[in-house]
Amino acid sequence: MSKQIDRMSRDEKPQVPITGRTELDALITNSERENGILLDQSFSKKIQGPITTLAQLNPAQNSHSGSEFSHQSFYSDEEPWNIDYITNNLESLEQDLNWKNLSDVVIDLKSLFEHIRLLIIKNINKKQFLYKYNVLALRCLYILGNAMKIQGNYQHAILYYENCLSKFTINEPTFKGKLLIEAGKKCQQYYYDALLHYEQLNWRLDIAYVLTLLSRLNGWLKNPDVATKLCYESLAIYRDYLPEEDECIADTYFILAELAYLRKDYDAAFQFAEQSISIYELNSNKDTSNNKESSGSCNDFKPQLSPVYNLLGILHANTNDYKLAQKYFHNAYLCVKSDSLKKAQILMNWGIMQALECNTELAQKGILKAKQISSVFLNKSDLSLRLERNYQELIQ
Repeated sequence: MSKQIDRMSRDEKPQVPITGRTELDALITNSERENGILLDQSFSKKIQGPITTLAQLNPAQNSHSGSEFSHQSFYSDEEPWNIDYITNNLESLEQDLNWKNLSDVVIDLKSLFEHIRLLIIKNINKKQFLYKYNVLALRCLYILGNAMKIQGNYQHAILYYENCLSKFTINEPTFKGKLLIEAGKKCQQYYYDALLHYEQLNWRLDIAYVLTLLSRLNGWLKNPDVATKLCYESLAIYRDYLPEEDECIADTYFILAELAYLRKDYDAAFQFAEQSISIYELNSNKDTSNNKESSGSCNDFKPQLSPVYNLLGILHANTNDYKLAQKYFHNAYLCVKSDSLKKAQILMNWGIMQALECNTELAQKGILKAKQISSVFLNKSDLSLRLERNYQELIQ
């Protein structure tokens, strides 16, 4: 087996930038959005209309509505009454998820979804009602996904979540984030299947790699203790089979540093981050000695080091050492060779450190540059809006 193992790309790891000059808790390297809270009554006001209505879906796209949902006519000719009736039923069924027989709740939800589908057909030319029924259909699918997940029926849960994402255009970031997180949880089962597969083959390095992926996933899902145990197991295997300077080990140290940060164990986070950097620096020195024409300054800022430097900047910011935080954010910035959202986030962090040090002019320049970079990649995105807010605060 080749010693080189594809590592999880850190560039693909979701990063949440600082959202305000004093919000140091928002200096995190992965998403910590709450995903256990169910939808509230106000969510419907934040969702823009679907790209297709459920009434327009073909049979293959809408197989559940044709085969699984029973038809029990209940609706009246008064649309406001129907909307209130369905809304109240959805709220009641949502509350029943943890208290009543789930099989009965699922049956009721499927029946309610069929009623909504028929009302969509009935009101296909009444836009003022059609929009509201589509929102109710979206909410019903989401609750059905949650019910299936609680039952342990992950295959069907993922189908409901995917339908929410594929059949509707959702511009409300919190709700869409919840859906994406719930859909992403499905990959955990695939990781376990892969782990079992490699354990049967006794391919130790592949086992370590899957354990690393599982560790990072559990970290994103706010299970840092479980994630840390998995990561330690992965590290033990890597150290048995790879030289200490292998970058797979450096990556694993970095994940341990992230997990320690999530637990607010800053001492451990500093230690693991420094161990990760030391391995990269050792390899950098080897590369320099093997290539006499190579300059050390180029190797000092390898792209792989960007997330490590960024994390060290965050750690120093949380321990009120803003000078060192600036230094590490600057190093992280130098590691990113081309403009990207990642680069904009790092610049934003650096700019806020400047603001905390009362360097208003530098802070303005940093956040304005971050705003310019992000505008190329996103249009009216959450990140762009945050950058705009930070910039406006600084120039006031």
